[in-house]
Amino acid sequence: MAGVNAYDVIVLDWLLPDKEGIDVCRDLRSRGVATPILMLTARDSLEDRVVGLNTGADDYLVKPFGFAELLARIQALLRRSDLTRPVVLKVADLTLDPSSHRVERGGLHVNLTRRSTRSWRF
Repeated sequence: MAGVNAYDVIVLDWLLPDKEGIDVCRDLRSRGVATPILMLTARDSLEDRVVGLNTGADDYLVKPFGFAELLARIQALLRRSDLTRPVVLKVADLTLDPSSHRVERGGLHVNLTRRSTRSWRF
């Protein structure tokens, strides 16, 4: 499903019934799927964690885990994901570009101080 549908984040278990999650992760990355992947698994060795991350997982969480930690890790992945940040925000004739901190109104550049744009969070 992750190869044909867009998701904000993928929580992927290493041990799946038909195909190992590590192979699913590898396949998604080889097809250019950039969705953040959190590998969730009982495999807890250092070697397993390194393999999971090197295969393309963005984070790795070992079972058993606290639900609060799972949510925090998902939120962290979403904060860092370019997929959740709009390239340019537009409302009527106001345009805001979060990556360049540029604002235009009616096609004209609006001068803002660095301090006023430093706290932008999208």
